[in-house]
Amino acid sequence: QQPRSTPAGELTVGATVIANGRYYYTSYGEEPYGTANNLRAKVSRIIASDPSRPYPVHITTEGGGWLGWLQKSQVRVVSP
Repeated sequence: QQPRSTPAGELTVGATVIANGRYYYTSYGEEPYGTANNLRAKVSRIIASDPSRPYPVHITTEGGGWLGWLQKSQVRVVSP
């Protein structure tokens, strides 16, 4: 099989992003954990199946350390 291509700028698991804004312990927005200010991070999980989640994007440090959950509007994809 040939590898699937990802359109430039598409938010996918594994994408490198620039994050801005508060991130939370849970995807429901419980307990703010920290604030990202132009933080370079990796997307580790996206919850697309449940629209009730206000923070469906989970990010980690580039090395894999857990950060928290953000809204899609709080991240900008810089590389797939």
